Amino acid sequence: MRVSWLIVAALLPPALAAVPTPISAQAPPATCGSAALPGLEAARARLRPETPGAGTVVLTALRAASVDEFLQIAAVITGLAPTAPAIDELVRSPIATLPLPCSAAVVARDRVTYALLLGGYSAREIADIVSGRLSKRDIDDAQRLLMAGQREAVVAAFLDRALQARARRAERAHPQSARRSPPPRKAAPRAPAPRTPSVVPPAAIVTDAGIQAAILRLARQYGVDPGLVQAMVAAESGGAADAVSHKGAIGLMQLMPATARMLGVDPSDPIDNLRGGIAYLAGLLAQFGNTRDALIAYNAGPSHAERVRGGLAVLYGETRKYLDTIGRRYPL
Repeated sequence: MRVSWLIVAALLPPALAAVPTPISAQAPPATCGSAALPGLEAARARLRPETPGAGTVVLTALRAASVDEFLQIAAVITGLAPTAPAIDELVRSPIATLPLPCSAAVVARDRVTYALLLGGYSAREIADIVSGRLSKRDIDDAQRLLMAGQREAVVAAFLDRALQARARRAERAHPQSARRSPPPRKAAPRAPAPRTPSVVPPAAIVTDAGIQAAILRLARQYGVDPGLVQAMVAAESGGAADAVSHKGAIGLMQLMPATARMLGVDPSDPIDNLRGGIAYLAGLLAQFGNTRDALIAYNAGPSHAERVRGGLAVLYGETRKYLDTIGRRYPL
């Protein structure tokens, strides 16, 4: 009997090794593919196709805008920066071909994103919900207030309070990691150049004569009011040609690298940056038909502009401040 127990004991470790680990206890694979990330796959499927040879500002702008929205969603799912090579490559390559990080948290964020996409939420709302800046209940309560006839300003204030409350809770929970994002980096001050009244409105801050002339020329080329461009430059970058936001947006018009690529410009070149941003704005103006909605689309994405226009959402947080800043320089 003693010998038989010794035999069993010798065979036991290999037998245990052959028993599969329960799925719930298995670590996720190192990288995720399309099947593991249906939310990311659904977001990518919404990218507008490239239209080589079409040559219209509107089509180019809408393609660039869809890339901007996709970057918001991809970054919040994967936890990577919007300018990370893997995120940037997602615009051009299928998900299955890229080594995207995979963890239980990534998969969970993707599942939430997929449900929100099916629910019709905008990319800005999805990014805020998945990142924890707002809850789905906050967004839904705001929509119910709108449906009940509450004024937009009241609903916007409700969401701003929710943003602030969640930011305070996050800071208390993680005092070291919840520091405020740094403002865009600004160029060293230059000596003011003479201002041309027809080019620079009194409230504008861009003083470089070459930039002023480029704004006037490019605004006329694309049929955009140069005063609006001046106000946008002030709001986007403070007039600093080398401004870089914490999200990686670059230059006077704060273009993301992938968006600039869609527009065919070099975002680090001030004149090219203006050309891309003004063409982008011109396309959105043609699509939405009014300045306010086009600016919302420029800052928060077309899907959010559509929801605001349809009475399903309001301006809040960064986008609300953005329009207020422009509105102080240019009548909306």
